[in-house]
Amino acid sequence: MASRTLIVDVRSAFLVWLCFATSQFLPTLAYNSGYLDIHLFVLLFLATIMWKNGKFLALGIIGLVGPFLHEMFVFLWMQILVLSLARARHGLKPPEIIAALAPFASVLLIISFHSQNAVALELAEVPVDAEMRAVLFRQQFGQTTVAAIAQMIKMFREDAVNVISAAAYFLLPTFAIFVLSWQRWRASGPDWPWRFVTLTLATLSPALVLLVAWDLSRFLVMTTFCGVLAFWALDRGKKT
Repeated sequence: MASRTLIVDVRSAFLVWLCFATSQFLPTLAYNSGYLDIHLFVLLFLATIMWKNGKFLALGIIGLVGPFLHEMFVFLWMQILVLSLARARHGLKPPEIIAALAPFASVLLIISFHSQNAVALELAEVPVDAEMRAVLFRQQFGQTTVAAIAQMIKMFREDAVNVISAAAYFLLPTFAIFVLSWQRWRASGPDWPWRFVTLTLATLSPALVLLVAWDLSRFLVMTTFCGVLAFWALDRGKKT
Protein backbone atom coordinates (compact mmCIF):
# COMPACT_ATOMS: atom_id res chain seq x y z
CA MET A 1 0.00 0.00 0.00
CA ALA A 2 2.82 2.39 0.85
CA SER A 3 4.58 1.74 -2.45
CA ARG A 4 1.33 2.24 -4.36
CA THR A 5 0.76 5.57 -2.58
CA LEU A 6 4.28 6.66 -3.48
CA ILE A 7 3.71 5.78 -7.15
CA VAL A 8 0.49 7.80 -7.24
CA ASP A 9 2.25 10.66 -5.46
CA VAL A 10 5.11 10.76 -7.94
CA ARG A 11 2.82 10.31 -10.92
CA SER A 12 0.55 13.23 -10.02
CA ALA A 13 3.54 15.53 -9.45
CA PHE A 14 5.04 14.39 -12.76
CA LEU A 15 1.80 15.21 -14.58
CA VAL A 16 1.94 18.77 -13.23
CA TRP A 17 5.50 19.10 -14.50
CA LEU A 18 4.43 17.58 -17.83
CA CYS A 19 1.75 20.26 -18.23
CA PHE A 20 4.52 22.84 -18.02
CA ALA A 21 7.04 20.98 -20.20
CA THR A 22 4.55 20.48 -23.03
CA SER A 23 2.94 23.91 -22.75
CA GLN A 24 3.33 26.93 -25.03
CA PHE A 25 5.69 28.57 -22.52
CA LEU A 26 9.06 27.38 -23.87
CA PRO A 27 8.26 27.86 -27.61
CA THR A 28 6.87 31.34 -26.93
CA LEU A 29 9.88 32.24 -24.79
CA ALA A 30 12.22 31.06 -27.55
CA TYR A 31 10.26 32.95 -30.22
CA ASN A 32 10.31 36.26 -28.33
CA SER A 33 14.03 36.79 -28.72
CA GLY A 34 15.62 40.04 -27.57
CA TYR A 35 13.59 40.30 -24.36
CA LEU A 36 14.94 40.01 -20.84
CA ASP A 37 12.21 37.55 -19.86
CA ILE A 38 14.52 34.55 -19.44
CA HIS A 39 16.59 36.45 -16.87
CA LEU A 40 13.45 37.44 -14.97
CA PHE A 41 12.18 33.86 -14.95
CA VAL A 42 15.51 32.61 -13.61
CA LEU A 43 15.28 35.18 -10.81
CA LEU A 44 11.71 34.10 -10.02
CA PHE A 45 12.80 30.46 -9.99
CA LEU A 46 15.58 31.26 -7.53
CA ALA A 47 13.25 33.44 -5.45
CA THR A 48 10.75 30.57 -5.14
CA ILE A 49 13.51 28.26 -3.94
CA MET A 50 14.58 30.85 -1.36
CA TRP A 51 10.98 31.36 -0.21
CA LYS A 52 10.31 27.64 0.23
CA ASN A 53 13.53 27.18 2.20
CA GLY A 54 13.13 30.29 4.34
CA LYS A 55 16.25 32.03 3.00
CA PHE A 56 14.84 35.53 3.34
CA LEU A 57 18.10 37.47 2.98
CA ALA A 58 18.72 35.88 -0.43
CA LEU A 59 15.04 36.38 -1.29
CA GLY A 60 15.28 40.07 -0.47
CA ILE A 61 18.43 40.51 -2.56
CA ILE A 62 16.72 38.91 -5.55
CA GLY A 63 13.73 41.19 -5.00
CA LEU A 64 15.92 44.28 -4.92
CA VAL A 65 17.81 43.36 -8.10
CA GLY A 66 14.86 42.29 -10.28
CA PRO A 67 13.23 45.67 -11.03
CA PHE A 68 16.57 47.06 -12.24
CA LEU A 69 16.53 44.44 -15.02
CA HIS A 70 12.95 45.09 -16.10
CA GLU A 71 9.83 46.56 -14.55
CA MET A 72 7.87 43.38 -15.43
CA PHE A 73 9.68 41.70 -12.54
CA VAL A 74 7.35 43.49 -10.10
CA PHE A 75 4.39 41.66 -11.64
CA LEU A 76 6.19 38.31 -11.52
CA TRP A 77 6.97 39.04 -7.88
CA MET A 78 3.24 39.05 -7.17
CA GLN A 79 3.61 35.28 -6.92
CA ILE A 80 6.04 35.60 -4.00
CA LEU A 81 3.86 38.25 -2.39
CA VAL A 82 0.79 36.01 -2.57
CA LEU A 83 2.73 33.05 -1.13
CA SER A 84 3.95 35.19 1.77
CA LEU A 85 0.49 36.63 2.44
CA ALA A 86 -0.92 33.10 2.55
CA ARG A 87 1.71 32.12 5.10
CA ALA A 88 0.73 35.16 7.18
CA ARG A 89 -2.12 33.04 8.61
CA HIS A 90 0.56 31.31 10.66
CA GLY A 91 2.54 34.50 11.33
CA LEU A 92 5.29 36.13 9.30
CA LYS A 93 8.80 36.82 10.50
CA PRO A 94 10.03 40.42 9.98
CA PRO A 95 12.77 39.25 7.54
CA GLU A 96 10.12 37.69 5.30
CA ILE A 97 8.01 40.86 5.34
CA ILE A 98 11.05 42.95 4.37
CA ALA A 99 12.04 40.48 1.65
CA ALA A 100 8.50 40.39 0.20
CA LEU A 101 8.44 44.20 -0.08
CA ALA A 102 12.00 44.55 -1.44
CA PRO A 103 11.09 45.00 -5.14
CA PHE A 104 8.77 47.88 -4.33
CA ALA A 105 11.63 49.70 -2.63
CA SER A 106 13.63 49.34 -5.85
CA VAL A 107 10.71 50.67 -7.88
CA LEU A 108 10.46 53.76 -5.68
CA LEU A 109 14.19 54.31 -6.11
CA ILE A 110 13.96 53.96 -9.89
CA ILE A 111 11.02 56.37 -10.11
CA SER A 112 12.82 58.88 -7.88
CA PHE A 113 15.83 59.02 -10.21
CA HIS A 114 13.91 58.87 -13.49
CA SER A 115 14.90 61.58 -15.96
CA GLN A 116 13.09 62.45 -19.18
CA ASN A 117 16.23 64.25 -20.33
CA ALA A 118 18.14 60.99 -20.06
CA VAL A 119 15.37 59.25 -22.00
CA ALA A 120 15.65 61.85 -24.78
CA LEU A 121 19.41 61.34 -24.99
CA GLU A 122 19.00 57.56 -25.19
CA LEU A 123 16.28 57.79 -27.85
CA ALA A 124 18.47 60.11 -29.91
CA GLU A 125 20.76 57.11 -30.49
CA VAL A 126 17.94 54.78 -31.58
CA PRO A 127 18.08 54.15 -35.38
CA VAL A 128 14.52 55.28 -36.19
CA ASP A 129 13.09 58.36 -37.89
CA ALA A 130 12.11 61.48 -35.96
CA GLU A 131 8.38 60.68 -36.07
CA MET A 132 8.84 57.24 -34.52
CA ARG A 133 11.25 58.69 -31.96
CA ALA A 134 8.58 61.17 -30.90
CA VAL A 135 6.00 58.38 -30.58
CA LEU A 136 8.37 56.35 -28.40
CA PHE A 137 9.11 59.33 -26.20
CA ARG A 138 5.43 60.16 -25.78
CA GLN A 139 3.89 56.69 -25.46
CA GLN A 140 6.64 54.51 -24.05
CA PHE A 141 8.21 56.93 -21.60
CA GLY A 142 5.65 59.70 -21.18
CA GLN A 143 2.53 57.65 -20.55
CA THR A 144 1.01 57.62 -17.07
CA THR A 145 -0.24 54.45 -15.39
CA VAL A 146 -3.85 55.62 -15.66
CA ALA A 147 -3.40 56.34 -19.37
CA ALA A 148 -1.84 52.92 -19.92
CA ILE A 149 -4.76 51.16 -18.20
CA ALA A 150 -7.26 53.18 -20.24
CA GLN A 151 -5.42 52.24 -23.44
CA MET A 152 -5.45 48.56 -22.49
CA ILE A 153 -9.17 48.59 -21.72
CA LYS A 154 -9.78 50.15 -25.14
CA MET A 155 -7.66 47.45 -26.84
CA PHE A 156 -9.43 44.65 -24.97
CA ARG A 157 -12.80 45.99 -26.06
CA GLU A 158 -11.79 46.42 -29.69
CA ASP A 159 -10.11 43.01 -29.95
CA ALA A 160 -12.25 40.96 -27.56
CA VAL A 161 -12.43 37.91 -29.83
CA ASN A 162 -8.65 37.69 -30.07
CA VAL A 163 -8.26 38.15 -26.31
CA ILE A 164 -10.78 35.42 -25.49
CA SER A 165 -9.37 32.94 -28.02
CA ALA A 166 -5.79 33.62 -26.91
CA ALA A 167 -6.74 33.17 -23.25
CA ALA A 168 -8.51 29.88 -24.02
CA TYR A 169 -5.47 28.57 -25.89
CA PHE A 170 -2.54 29.82 -23.83
CA LEU A 171 -4.13 29.28 -20.40
CA LEU A 172 -5.14 25.68 -21.04
CA PRO A 173 -1.98 24.14 -19.46
CA THR A 174 -2.35 26.50 -16.49
CA PHE A 175 -5.86 25.28 -15.77
CA ALA A 176 -4.69 21.69 -16.23
CA ILE A 177 -2.23 22.36 -13.40
CA PHE A 178 -5.13 23.66 -11.30
CA VAL A 179 -7.14 20.49 -11.91
CA LEU A 180 -4.23 18.17 -11.14
CA SER A 181 -3.40 20.13 -7.98
CA TRP A 182 -7.00 19.96 -6.81
CA GLN A 183 -7.09 16.21 -7.36
CA ARG A 184 -3.76 15.75 -5.55
CA TRP A 185 -4.49 17.99 -2.55
CA ARG A 186 -8.15 17.41 -1.78
CA ALA A 187 -7.34 14.39 0.42
CA SER A 188 -4.18 15.87 1.93
CA GLY A 189 -5.68 17.61 4.97
CA PRO A 190 -8.14 20.30 6.06
CA ASP A 191 -6.01 23.19 4.79
CA TRP A 192 -6.00 22.10 1.15
CA PRO A 193 -8.60 24.73 0.06
CA TRP A 194 -6.27 27.47 1.37
CA ARG A 195 -3.40 26.02 -0.63
CA PHE A 196 -5.52 25.72 -3.76
CA VAL A 197 -6.72 29.34 -3.52
CA THR A 198 -3.13 30.45 -2.92
CA LEU A 199 -1.97 28.45 -5.93
CA THR A 200 -4.63 30.08 -8.11
CA LEU A 201 -3.81 33.63 -7.01
CA ALA A 202 -0.04 33.10 -7.12
CA THR A 203 -0.33 31.69 -10.64
CA LEU A 204 -2.63 34.28 -12.17
CA SER A 205 -1.60 37.46 -10.34
CA PRO A 206 1.52 38.04 -12.51
CA ALA A 207 -0.85 38.37 -15.49
CA LEU A 208 -1.92 41.71 -14.00
CA VAL A 209 0.83 43.10 -16.22
CA LEU A 210 -1.84 42.98 -18.95
CA LEU A 211 -3.40 46.02 -17.28
CA VAL A 212 -0.56 48.15 -18.61
CA ALA A 213 1.06 46.16 -21.46
CA TRP A 214 -0.29 44.31 -24.47
CA ASP A 215 2.04 41.38 -25.35
CA LEU A 216 -0.81 38.92 -24.93
CA SER A 217 0.77 35.53 -25.67
CA ARG A 218 4.01 36.50 -23.93
CA PHE A 219 2.23 37.35 -20.69
CA LEU A 220 -0.37 34.58 -20.74
CA VAL A 221 2.16 31.75 -21.10
CA MET A 222 4.11 32.87 -18.06
CA THR A 223 1.17 31.76 -15.90
CA THR A 224 2.12 28.16 -16.68
CA PHE A 225 5.64 28.78 -15.40
CA CYS A 226 4.28 30.54 -12.33
CA GLY A 227 1.80 27.71 -11.84
CA VAL A 228 4.39 24.95 -11.70
CA LEU A 229 6.58 27.04 -9.37
CA ALA A 230 3.66 27.82 -7.04
CA PHE A 231 2.63 24.16 -7.06
CA TRP A 232 6.13 23.11 -6.02
CA ALA A 233 6.30 25.80 -3.34
CA LEU A 234 2.98 24.77 -1.79
CA ASP A 235 3.05 21.01 -2.29
CA ARG A 236 3.73 18.80 0.69
CA GLY A 237 3.09 15.47 -0.93
CA LYS A 238 -0.11 13.51 -1.13
CA LYS A 239 -1.15 12.10 2.22
CA THR A 240 -3.62 9.22 2.39
